Amino acid sequence: MTVRSRALAVLCLLVGIATAGSASARQDYVTHRDLFLAVDLPSEAQEAPNGEFIVTEGADTTTLAFMASTPHFDVRRVDCGDSEPAYKVSNDRLFAWSCELGDRIRYHIEKYGRTYLIGASNGTETIEFTADYPASKRAVWDPIIAHMSRSLRFAR
Repeated sequence: MTVRSRALAVLCLLVGIATAGSASARQDYVTHRDLFLAVDLPSEAQEAPNGEFIVTEGADTTTLAFMASTPHFDVRRVDCGDSEPAYKVSNDRLFAWSCELGDRIRYHIEKYGRTYLIGASNGTETIEFTADYPASKRAVWDPIIAHMSRSLRFAR
């Protein structure tokens, strides 16, 4: 086998491994709606009696919680206990943060806007999403949480 043939064989092997890894990481979503909030939710999430959604994989549990409120009171509080947030963004349309709490990661995002629906207040409304997941599953959950955050929207 020539050097060129070996290089091609190694390249094919690496492409095959990368393709298999990306195929297994594919995530299916369903649209979840609550009041004037809509978000893409992992299809395997199960609604708990308290209204949160749970994804269980073996002994690992991920919790996803959503809230829509009107009128909105701008509190912008970070809930990281004694830890500093690893990530924090705050502007007039968005407040988001993430932190590690022991062996867990907590992520929270709030989006501010108006729905202009009949019966809605004249004030700013808020839609929120909080995720709590195992730090050991960060490689799996970070892209899912990023997708969910991008999909979080005001719905009519």
